Amino acid sequence: MRRSLVLVVPLLALLLAGCGGGDKGIAGPAAATLPVSGKVLLVAGPFHAKDMGEVMEGKPQFVNDRCLGFSSDDQVYVAVWPSGTKIASADDDSIIVDGREITPDSTFSMKVSMVHQPFPKQFPELPLPCAGDGLQPVAWVHQVTRVEG
Repeated sequence: MRRSLVLVVPLLALLLAGCGGGDKGIAGPAAATLPVSGKVLLVAGPFHAKDMGEVMEGKPQFVNDRCLGFSSDDQVYVAVWPSGTKIASADDDSIIVDGREITPDSTFSMKVSMVHQPFPKQFPELPLPCAGDGLQPVAWVHQVTRVEG
């Protein structure tokens, strides 16, 4: 039994590192599990229109206590992060988007599009708890342009 445990720990570390997608990040559409909270990180499939979307400022927030989204101007959004988003480490729930690390205390600017059903084919299936009553707005984050904090 002890030998099994010794083998499982390194394997678990590899799996957690793998959930960040390696050097290229998570190739969506995918729903990854954040390593500390166990919450869901939604990542879109490849899409190459970085110049589209409106500019918003936000702070990370778990939506309906299930998915990593953000709050902006007293509104909470379900976020679908861009393809290539990475989980920073197996020790916290910070993510790296466009080379910028977003921590739980960050404020960030991003280009987003609001989307409605039917969702684009690049989207992962949204877990029901993320969408809540269906009135929770869904923001497709195309690009993070600045992070503070």
